[in-house]
Amino acid sequence: MKPEADSLTRVKMWAMALAAPNVPPSVRRRAMYSYLGALYGLAMEAEPTLRPLVGSDGMVMTKAMAEMQEALRQASNREVPALFGEVFKATGGGRPPKARSEQLCWASAAAVITIIMRECAKTEEEAAKLVEKHLRHKGIHVPSTSRANAPAWKRLQSLRDKIIAGNGGKFAKAYYDDALRFGAFNEPPYTPQQWMDFLLDPPFVAYEPFD
Repeated sequence: MKPEADSLTRVKMWAMALAAPNVPPSVRRRAMYSYLGALYGLAMEAEPTLRPLVGSDGMVMTKAMAEMQEALRQASNREVPALFGEVFKATGGGRPPKARSEQLCWASAAAVITIIMRECAKTEEEAAKLVEKHLRHKGIHVPSTSRANAPAWKRLQSLRDKIIAGNGGKFAKAYYDDALRFGAFNEPPYTPQQWMDFLLDPPFVAYEPFD
């Protein structure tokens, strides 16, 4: 067996651990640290295309992996990682922005409501109920609001209104528009479930919105 075979197995193992649903952040940090280490080991052993990674010049090419590992180690020690120090400087108050992955999740949910209304002749209430139920079955729950007695689908409906108005977060409206574009690329008729399976399949991995 080639040496890189064992390293490839380790990379796959940690990648699968990271892909598992509902993994606590502390476990994800450790898995990501190990994944980067296994990827580094694989790069050191690979033949022949990655051979330039071996040696002093190669260390420059693998420096990003080591730097991310260090940032993960610092975060696990409750330090502000040096890599992100500038980002987490005190800003004088105010709430920090929502995580992009969270904005992507709810923006996609809002877009699917719009698509189901448009393509499947559902009312907004019917579409919101379908989407809320779909996400709940995935272990994702609509955030609570000051209207504590409002049903979850109604809160999702209100969240959609905020996103469409541009008040749902810095990237939410752009993610909403992206999801509508993705939907337009597909040929109907799709059922509501097919739209939800296509556009609402966690994990939601944030990206730079399209222009």
